Amino acid sequence: MKKNGFINQTVGGVVTLIVGTAVATLTLIFTGVLGGQTYNLAETDINSISNNAIVNQSLTLLGTTSQSFGHTYVQSGTLSVLNASKAVGLGNFTLNYDAGTVALSSGGAAYNNTALDFSYTYGDLQIRTYVTDSIKSSFKAQAQVGNYMPLIVLAIVITLIMALILSMTALGGDMGGNRSAL
Repeated sequence: MKKNGFINQTVGGVVTLIVGTAVATLTLIFTGVLGGQTYNLAETDINSISNNAIVNQSLTLLGTTSQSFGHTYVQSGTLSVLNASKAVGLGNFTLNYDAGTVALSSGGAAYNNTALDFSYTYGDLQIRTYVTDSIKSSFKAQAQVGNYMPLIVLAIVITLIMALILSMTALGGDMGGNRSAL
C-alpha cells in the first residue's frame, strides 16, 4: 500500500522558505536605506550637539572669587580672553572647565575688578560621541544580521530536505514492512 501526498508538506515548507527569505531580505534593505536616510537628515543636528559657541561674554572678576560662565563643560582649548580687544593669557586665571567657572590666579592681579570678554565653546562632547557610536553600532549589527542570513536559510533548507527524506523512508510501505527511517 502506497501513501500519496506526503511531499505536499515539504513543498509548502519550500514555498514558505522562499517567501520568508524574500521578506527578510527586503526588510534588511528597507531598514538599511531608511536608517541611512534618517542619519543623513539628522547629521547636522548630531554634529551640533555640544557645539555651542559664546562670543565676548563680559565678566568682571574680583580677586580669587570664582565667577560662573553660566554654562558647564567649557571645552578645553576653545577659551579666549580679551581686555579692551587685547588678548589676555589663560595663565592669569584658575579655570574649572567642567563646572564652567573662572577666577583670577595670583598672576592675574592686574585684571582685578576689570571687565573681561570671554569667548568659548561649551557642551559635553561625550554625548555626541555616544550618539554617533550608537548609530555606527546599529549599522554594524544590521550588517552582521545580513551576513548570517545565508547560514539561516541553509539550515532551514537542510531541515526541509532531511524532513523530506525521513518522511519518505519512514512511510515507504513496500520495503518489507519496515517503517523505520534508520
